[in-house]
Amino acid sequence: MRKLYTFIFLFLFSLAGAKAQQRPTGPYTIGEMNFEGYLIRVVPINSNGYGYNIFFKNKMVVQQLNNPFTSSPLGLKNKEEAYKLAKWQVQQLHQRRSSALTKNQRFSRSVTKQLSISSN
Repeated sequence: MRKLYTFIFLFLFSLAGAKAQQRPTGPYTIGEMNFEGYLIRVVPINSNGYGYNIFFKNKMVVQQLNNPFTSSPLGLKNKEEAYKLAKWQVQQLHQRRSSALTKNQRFSRSVTKQLSISSN
């Protein structure tokens, strides 16, 4: 009987440390946030820039892995700019109502002024 209690204790203790209920963020995710029903994940690009992915109901709807103003593969300068642009793009998605995946979309430089971000 004592062995059974020891086994149950060890089993429950191992379950507590398993962290089975945590949502995976992926090995390359810098951070994530929920915004208007969408999940925004910021990802590093080439060790000194940032891009982002936008998900809706666990389906990727936007993948922006380069600079949307210059098409540079270096991405955006910092993660705050990536979040600003991703939030703006979520607002644009509400108007578009398309479920097709958008990859590396280009934006006009007027968006940089509107959002107060750099285009380099």
